[in-house]
Amino acid sequence: MRDNEHGPSPARVGSVYEESFVSQDELPTDPAFQRHFSVRQISDLWGWSYDKVRRLFEHEPGVLRTVSDGTLKKRKYVCLVIPESVVIRVHHRLGQ
Repeated sequence: MRDNEHGPSPARVGSVYEESFVSQDELPTDPAFQRHFSVRQISDLWGWSYDKVRRLFEHEPGVLRTVSDGTLKKRKYVCLVIPESVVIRVHHRLGQ
């Protein structure tokens, strides 16, 4: 992939990052500067269905939600964007 003004773009396989997760201690403290994932990326990484991952993260604290307003002819869409620290927290919680 091409480099951008923020440095080299991470290599991807389909929509999944090849880079491994960093430890919780190595993450930037502000989630705004962490890597963010879509529901599709996490479902591909974990091998779970899109719907299962969406239900798992839809009410999780720290997940960003963007909502497109519905109209009379179109339904409302909600897009979830999940910071890496939230992915790690949920993964650790599920592993206990």
